Amino acid sequence: MLSRSSAAVEFAHCGRTDPLGIVESAVRRSSGYERVYCVIDRDSHANFDEAIAAAAGHAKVSVLASYPCFEYWLLLHFGYTRAPFQRAGNNSAADCVIQELRRKVGMTEYSKGGTKDLFRLLLDRLPEARTRAEQSLRDAEADGEKNPSTPLHRLIDTLEELGGPLPIL
Repeated sequence: MLSRSSAAVEFAHCGRTDPLGIVESAVRRSSGYERVYCVIDRDSHANFDEAIAAAAGHAKVSVLASYPCFEYWLLLHFGYTRAPFQRAGNNSAADCVIQELRRKVGMTEYSKGGTKDLFRLLLDRLPEARTRAEQSLRDAEADGEKNPSTPLHRLIDTLEELGGPLPIL
């Protein structure tokens, strides 16, 4: 009989949304955890590179950076694109991704951090999003352009592994 592994998983908002603030909070809190994952956006954050460097010195802290933003991961639930998202007028690259996302069925009312039942809405599309996210990373590596790409499917993989059967030794 296989037993299932168990893990305590906490999703926390540190009160700051800039990459360095997220990483600094993770570093402070990391002593109480085996692993801490920071989900950050590239977008136009001035302290993005500083955040990546700050996390590099802490073995327990992993950064999952989406280019240009988290919403690219959501967009991959509806199809594949590697067309780069750029600032357009007063809209940041992230604003442009959100505009594209709002064109998708069921996402017209999407708002960052405020959309109810987002997980339920996208659950059936998750397998394709994972495949597309992995492809976006391969393509980003091949062409040297990270915008757009995201490693968020890897966090999903990790969470699934934590809840899976324990390996037989």
